[in-house]
Amino acid sequence: MKPDLLGYVLHALPTDEERQIESYLEEQPDARREVLRLRPLCLALDAQETYEPSQDLIVRTLRAVANERSLEKQIAPASSKSPTTTYPTLEPWKASTYDAPPSQWRRADAWALVAVVMLLCLAIPPVLQYVRDRALQTECRDNMRQLYTSFDNYMTDHRGAIPVLATDGPASHAGVYASLLHDAGLWGEQLRLGCPPGSATKPQTLAEVQLHQEQEQNYWQRFGGNYAYNMGYLQNKDGTPKMVSIKRGDGDSIPILADRPPRFGEASNLLLANSPNHGGRGQNVLHLGGHVNFQKYRSADSGDDRDIFRNDNNLPNAGTQLRDIVLGPSEARPVAKPVHVD
Repeated sequence: MKPDLLGYVLHALPTDEERQIESYLEEQPDARREVLRLRPLCLALDAQETYEPSQDLIVRTLRAVANERSLEKQIAPASSKSPTTTYPTLEPWKASTYDAPPSQWRRADAWALVAVVMLLCLAIPPVLQYVRDRALQTECRDNMRQLYTSFDNYMTDHRGAIPVLATDGPASHAGVYASLLHDAGLWGEQLRLGCPPGSATKPQTLAEVQLHQEQEQNYWQRFGGNYAYNMGYLQNKDGTPKMVSIKRGDGDSIPILADRPPRFGEASNLLLANSPNHGGRGQNVLHLGGHVNFQKYRSADSGDDRDIFRNDNNLPNAGTQLRDIVLGPSEARPVAKPVHVD
């Protein structure tokens, strides 16, 4: 059965059906082009305005009909053999009330035109901004889907687990994901390290990462990418902290990648603000099952309202258990301070 692309563009489909269509779009370039064609048409429908007719429209219409009937009587040929048809006579309008001929361009019409032009000037910029925002969201989703292919291949080679972070050293930053995928030969040439079109495309190797021990914070903010990565959760066995990564079978709805949260100075409330990648309107989130959603709030999928950028202790560190999902920006650490194990 042909997928409902129009319903997908209008966001009128259930979540499960949207995911099926997204999977279909990945394999069908013609369908993706059709979606791109439908989007501006749907936006144009939303931008339509309605206007009230002129108050004297009825009067002007009746006068035009009366003039037309009068002209027909003047040019109709006379015939004695054919029966004549009598038309009802329209009551003439009083000259004292309507003594002037209808004007082609009245002052009220001019003001109406000015109002229409002003409305169009006000309506066009938001529509264009909306189209640009949706195009950027779509471009970011495509990049995340390609990234999922790298994650999927990595999981295949590592017993179904995504990369695991260290608890200390340069490799304890969330952005090491990109380096691990690159060193494993799984980083595609078309991939980017973040959502904006100008984001870096080539991650640093793990060997290069080791050279930046002293400038870790600034280094990762600059070179580690513009995404937030799943930092796994911390287990403490016999007094020894151990990082545990997410793996296949833990749940398809677990987020593993998203547009990064705002950094200091980018938002007035860092605990509530969405990613700056999309102007604070939301963030694309890639899940373990491979689907990508644009979410308007910092919450996990499937009705889970917990913050995906903070753990259950309201800290930007690794989770405390499997269902405590935390995505950290490239410079984030799974633990608040380095843990040294003798």
